Amino acid sequence: MKLRYPQKDNGMYIISRYDFDAIARQFLSEYAPGVLAGAKPVSIGDIAEEHLGLTLKYQNLSPDGEVSGLISFGDTEYDCYDNMFRPIKLEIADGTILIDYSLSKQITYPRRRFTIAHEVSHRLLHRSYRSQTNRHFSFRRKQDTLIACRAVNIEQANTKSDGKWTDHQWEEWQADSLAASILMPIDTIKPFATEIIYARSGKTYLNSATDRIIRQEIIKKIANVFYVSHRAVEIRMKQLLLMQ
Repeated sequence: MKLRYPQKDNGMYIISRYDFDAIARQFLSEYAPGVLAGAKPVSIGDIAEEHLGLTLKYQNLSPDGEVSGLISFGDTEYDCYDNMFRPIKLEIADGTILIDYSLSKQITYPRRRFTIAHEVSHRLLHRSYRSQTNRHFSFRRKQDTLIACRAVNIEQANTKSDGKWTDHQWEEWQADSLAASILMPIDTIKPFATEIIYARSGKTYLNSATDRIIRQEIIKKIANVFYVSHRAVEIRMKQLLLMQ
């Protein structure tokens, strides 16, 4: 999959919030076209391993679950923890996604899926920026060959894309935005959510006057269909102007 968006001199793509649905549609059309036919979960782990050639592993990335996942852009090492939470230096091959063990339980399945989608999005969007062997771009400084993503930066996509952000902040915003568009494609979530909202409230979107219990029921139903967290649904619906 190739992206055709302008890039900075350092390889960072210049992407607006309006571009992510198109990128997600291209991604899913190539690797999982069936999910665009109706509301259903995206098998993001299978896509990562079978189509993108990435490796998924679990590891204690931090002592307190602060780091949810990471993606490597080259052979490297990472300071993490073994099963007894003793510090270790782990060798990581290029194309490895590490997910924190705290997300390995069934109860954390929705958040684990979003974290995998977030790391896959980093790989798609930021490989030219992070790769140490790509000489096409002029690196002003040596980039780390991996991105470790803190839990507070995942499922936090903001609809605002302006401001004087650092490159790392742009990376996290881009990865979160694309992950949401991949797991909840606009072609399926928008008509599905609109139908449910109208059936339960008689309106085409949720506003502040909508009964709290009805709001929760709608969000829960959408989350269960797409296998994502309630938080992810709320953010996505606000992005699509289906919720105030």
